[in-house]
Amino acid sequence: MIFEGEDKELLESIVNKGIQKMDYTAISDAMVQYALTTRETITLRTILRDYTGLVIFLAVILGAGLMTIIYLRSYANAMKKQRDQVEKANADRSEFFARMSHDMRTPMNGILGMIDLTKRSKDVDEMHDNMEKAQASGEYMLSLINDTLDLQKLETKKLQLNTEVVYAKDYLESIFAMLNENAVRKGIDFRLNNINVNLERYVEMDQIRVKQIFTNLLSNAIKFTPTGGTVEVVMECLGMENHILHHRYTIRDTGVGMTKEFIETKLYKPYAQENNSLTKELTGTGLGLAITKNLVDIMGGKISVESEPGVGTTFTLYLDFKYVPDDVAEAEQVKKKQKAKDLKSNLKGKRILVCEDHPLNAEIATKVLQMAGCEVTLAENGKIGLDTFSNSELQFFDAILMDIRMPVMDGIETAKAIRGLEREDAKTIPIIAMTANAYDSDVQKSLDAGMNAHLAKPIDPMILFEELGKFC
Repeated sequence: MIFEGEDKELLESIVNKGIQKMDYTAISDAMVQYALTTRETITLRTILRDYTGLVIFLAVILGAGLMTIIYLRSYANAMKKQRDQVEKANADRSEFFARMSHDMRTPMNGILGMIDLTKRSKDVDEMHDNMEKAQASGEYMLSLINDTLDLQKLETKKLQLNTEVVYAKDYLESIFAMLNENAVRKGIDFRLNNINVNLERYVEMDQIRVKQIFTNLLSNAIKFTPTGGTVEVVMECLGMENHILHHRYTIRDTGVGMTKEFIETKLYKPYAQENNSLTKELTGTGLGLAITKNLVDIMGGKISVESEPGVGTTFTLYLDFKYVPDDVAEAEQVKKKQKAKDLKSNLKGKRILVCEDHPLNAEIATKVLQMAGCEVTLAENGKIGLDTFSNSELQFFDAILMDIRMPVMDGIETAKAIRGLEREDAKTIPIIAMTANAYDSDVQKSLDAGMNAHLAKPIDPMILFEELGKFC
């Protein structure tokens, strides 16, 4: 029944009067009893039901907060790892340049020292011996420079193999003989054990790169083996298939050895060198093994290592070489000698303009070209070279050898200026860069300036003759 109007007011009046007549304690008991019997128990379900929006909002805030914390922590770890890698790379490079500076000065001191002794000597045999030692120091210094260039080519996948036919005995024995001298000087027992490799045959290989591999491995073995120790090379032929010889070379030493951690994490990485009792005294670029591993991979070979600190190290190298029959190889050798003879003959009487500011380099270039019968005109810098060519008769010069770094006008500017001249032969005369700038970017700059080719110093005479022969 629903009360409205006067009835409702009358009922409220009656109830109020009744309440006023009741005892206060009874009213309190009644109110408590009402609350206990009518109030619903608070549970997770009732909270979710009554405060659904608030619960969802709090959940979203909590989830976002957790995700932010996880992301920030992950980002901080990534940044720390990246920072550590950068710092490690910078430290490795700094150590590399410090070692390179030391190693550069060592052969340079040898070169200058031997030259000074030669100037003071009157004994022809002593002078000859001094010059051989100076040349050896110079070749070592050049190998350090080449290592840095090779690493760049390997990292950019631009290094290519240049295979040729070689007589195995002469080639391998020359490598081992050179390294044996180093071992003897240090007092190390150097052993060569040929199990079944037939050296009396011709094979096809990139002899410069193969020499680089053996030299790097054996030089390290000798370097890090104390006096009185042993370095052994074991050669084996595992068989021949379709004229491909499968060789295994084991290089074993009793040196300081390497830790398992270094082998697994750093052995073939550039600039890396483990700290031990000998590396503190004997430094190196830390590039040799990195280059060796890359060269072996390019050749399709394999290399593995076992080592123990204080016991020694064993490298196992697998390389394949193509067997070349004697008649084919000998015909190739005759052809090669005839080619060299023809190159010289074809250059006889050619007029070459040499732009070179360094007197010694100019003298060397002049004598090398004169060996082939060339007529040489020297220019001390690019400006003189430009003027000499501009004032010459049309088609007078057959080629120009251009140094890059010269005073007044450098080689790049000179080449561009020559190509821009208003004369018929300015666009066609061969211009060949002959410079110590040997990086890929340097080569591209030379080509962009209008040069036809780029040769890196020191110049191999036969390579120079071959390059000139392409254009003259």
